[in-house]
Amino acid sequence: EDVFAPLFATPPGVDYSLLCGAHRIPHLKVTSPEELDSTLQRAWSMRRHCVVEVVTNRASNAEHHRLLAGRAADAAGRALGVC
Repeated sequence: EDVFAPLFATPPGVDYSLLCGAHRIPHLKVTSPEELDSTLQRAWSMRRHCVVEVVTNRASNAEHHRLLAGRAADAAGRALGVC
């Protein structure tokens, strides 16, 4: 059985904005790749702790990581001369 899914991939049902508000910590939410850079810049400009919540699609994220892992393995193989 996949141990990862129940512990990390299952949405916990927490409203992070409310949780952050209860502790007076700024909360910013990113829902698209286009928002990421400006949101991170905004968080950094606060010059204090801040929670940046990034909403992703697990399936496409996993596929992207598989692609990157394959490219990294190919590059390492070429660098080490084992390809």
